[in-house]
Amino acid sequence: MKNPAVSTLSKEVIIYLSSAFGITMLLFFLDEGYYDFRWMASLGNWMAFAVYFSAIFWGQFGLSRIFPKLLPGAGRIAINILGGATLGFLVVIYMIFIYW
Repeated sequence: MKNPAVSTLSKEVIIYLSSAFGITMLLFFLDEGYYDFRWMASLGNWMAFAVYFSAIFWGQFGLSRIFPKLLPGAGRIAINILGGATLGFLVVIYMIFIYW
């Protein structure tokens, strides 16, 4: 018998990983100035991608653990995706301005 909490958690992790990947790809598509994926040829850009991807994912996952009962169902996941992406992005920008 499957544990429903484990399958729900793994589904949420997959949702957060895929949304973090999509958001980060969109940011890099727009940010590199070419409006294409030429940035993929540079190893340095992939390292920056990994930093942003990690921050966005952990922001989303962290919000889902902090506010687990905020809204039921898809509304909670949507808020965690948008809020966590914003939180993760702002943390990276903050770290750049503080430690650069």
